[in-house]
Amino acid sequence: MILKLGGALEMNGFIGQGMEVEGTVRFNRLLRVDGVLRGRVESYDTLVVGQGGRVDAEIIVGSLQVHGTVTGRIAVDKTVEILPGGRVEGELYAAAPAVQIAEGGVFEGELHMISAAGDGMRREGGSGGEQEGSDATGGGAGPASPGGPGGERQGP
Repeated sequence: MILKLGGALEMNGFIGQGMEVEGTVRFNRLLRVDGVLRGRVESYDTLVVGQGGRVDAEIIVGSLQVHGTVTGRIAVDKTVEILPGGRVEGELYAAAPAVQIAEGGVFEGELHMISAAGDGMRREGGSGGEQEGSDATGGGAGPASPGGPGGERQGP
C-alpha cells in the first residue's frame, strides 16, 4: 500500500492507534507509527512517530520525525526532527547539523554528532580500515548502525 501525503511523501506502512507490533520492521519510503512498536527498525528512508505513537527499539533509519515518544539506541543518516510534544530518550547517533529540536520537543540521553565521514556510526557489511578508538569502518552497503569503540556493536 502506498499513500501520497501532500503530493511529496509516499507512505507504504502504518501502525495505527491501538495496534502493537513487536519484532524487526524493515520498510521503504515512509513508515508512520501512531500505535506501539517494540524491537528493531531498519530503513534507508523515513520513520514518523505520530502524536501518541511510541517506539521502543534499536532504530536505524535515514530520517526520523518524532511527534510521540521514541526510546532506544537510534542511528540516523540524514535528519532528526523532534517536534512539539515529541520525546526521544536514549542514545542518538546523527549527522551534524541535522538534529532539530523544536520548542516543546524533548531529548534526554546521549547525543553523538557524526561527521559526514561516518565517525561513530558503522555500516553493516562494511570493510575494515578502522582505527583503535574510531567507530568508522570505511563504508558499506547497509543502513548505518550505532557502534561502540572500534565499531563494535554494543547491546541497547
